[in-house]
Amino acid sequence: MIRGFIFGTGIIVSLLGCGPEIVFEEKKEMNGTWNYSDIQTFQFDINDTIPAHDIILEVEHQADFPFQNIYTKVKTVFPDQKTAEHLVSLNLADENNLWVGECDQKICTAKLMLSENIYFNKTGKYLISIEQYGRKDSLVGVESLTFKVTHHQKS
Repeated sequence: MIRGFIFGTGIIVSLLGCGPEIVFEEKKEMNGTWNYSDIQTFQFDINDTIPAHDIILEVEHQADFPFQNIYTKVKTVFPDQKTAEHLVSLNLADENNLWVGECDQKICTAKLMLSENIYFNKTGKYLISIEQYGRKDSLVGVESLTFKVTHHQKS
């Protein structure tokens, strides 16, 4: 009876702890201001092209941040040194002007899916740079960016 309870509890704990496998994660502190010159660069290795991946960016901003989104320029350098560049709007608020993600009285954390269920077609080093591309040189209210690459988890 006790052995069954311990075994059952172990299964429940292991299932609750399951989440997508993190391939890469790095946090960059912005200390309240993101300037044009503060290009945030993330470099990671892909060793297996078979699993699908998700690319997630967590934006930590002040709860009184004056904008609903942040315009960015995202540049990818692939292992063969080819590049791709995209303008991306990081939407921090929903259609009702409520912050997405989790907020307390001072800080909000928005988990934004940059790419979902994608495949890397080459192994090797990837470099992603994200630069603030808004109307103002200094974007006050951004605390940090956390860039994650995870194995895609089917729902």
